Amino acid sequence: MLYLIALVAFGVAAAAVVAVWAVSTFKRLRDLRQATNDAWVSLSAQLASRHQLVSRLLEGLDDQVAEESQAAQAEAAAAQGVASCAKAEQRLLSALSRLPQVSPELDAANQEINAARQRYNEAVMSYNTVIQSGLEKLAAMVFSFEAATFFEQQEHSSREIPVVQPRRSP
Repeated sequence: MLYLIALVAFGVAAAAVVAVWAVSTFKRLRDLRQATNDAWVSLSAQLASRHQLVSRLLEGLDDQVAEESQAAQAEAAAAQGVASCAKAEQRLLSALSRLPQVSPELDAANQEINAARQRYNEAVMSYNTVIQSGLEKLAAMVFSFEAATFFEQQEHSSREIPVVQPRRSP
């Protein structure tokens, strides 16, 4: 009888340990996912701010920059997800590289976006590393934590300097 009581006590203790581990792992995963979401909100706010700045810069230009304006608008519409936003970001940077002058304010905005993008990608890396390793992987599957998407940025290795010729008035 004493053996049965010890076995039940051991089972209860083991269940308590598993429950404490599950709760603490869930909280850790939730906090990491929230940090990733917070970093995304910061990055998307920076992107929206730059979109407004680009829109102001483009207001004074005419048909020669129609593609740039479309790219800026595509970036604003890309808030649907990380992958689509990264693609729109790439199109916008490509379009901006063809502008004759880039304001210092836009350079500063791009630097802020790069910093926010780096913080986001670091949060994603931390989160994805945890949900893909050890027992946390099992907990992530049980609690439906899915891997986050990196905000990937392709580098422009060679940028051509645009040649802009003024339009002649009729």
